[in-house]
Amino acid sequence: IEKLNVTPIERLYHLQKNQDVEICGVITDLEIKHNKNKKEFGRFSLQDWSGIVTCIAFQTVLEKKRECFYEDNIVIIKGTAEVDEETQQVQVMIQEIDNLNTDIIEEKLEKSLHLKIYKETFEKQTLNLLAKIFKEHRGTVQVYFHIVSQHNKEKATVIKANESFAVSWNESLSEELKKLPGISGAYLSIGNEIKVVK
Repeated sequence: IEKLNVTPIERLYHLQKNQDVEICGVITDLEIKHNKNKKEFGRFSLQDWSGIVTCIAFQTVLEKKRECFYEDNIVIIKGTAEVDEETQQVQVMIQEIDNLNTDIIEEKLEKSLHLKIYKETFEKQTLNLLAKIFKEHRGTVQVYFHIVSQHNKEKATVIKANESFAVSWNESLSEELKKLPGISGAYLSIGNEIKVVK
């Protein structure tokens, strides 16, 4: 959970009032109750590596995602962090909740794309093609260029591309990079994992 690109629970206690957050953790102390209008709602504690917070789900969320609400389930939540006026404690009003599965984990892990380039063989035409490809696949994955010399392959100059060149990782982008001349290697880092592309 610590590697996911979500807000640590301990940080909720330092946010502005009524701030939208995305958090992840384990459900404990789950209670399903009815309010005075006989509408069902859920209340539970969510715990991550940094702390614990109370979460509340009203009937619409509860009915839509009932399969998420059980003890010791690991979930990812989008909601609003609010301060309870009586207790001064932070609680999160849930707007969306999902079971944490491998697809969501991969989507939420911090990613970066690394391209290895030999400075002797890299041409301006390749740079123009890269810019075109990146434009077609705009997203949030940061791109790094590792520029090496054919005479000294161990030493690389690493350049972080401008954030306007951040990409959305998908198979189509992977295939386009494989065909591109002048790129001698490419890998995607996902959390602590490395996925070789080329």
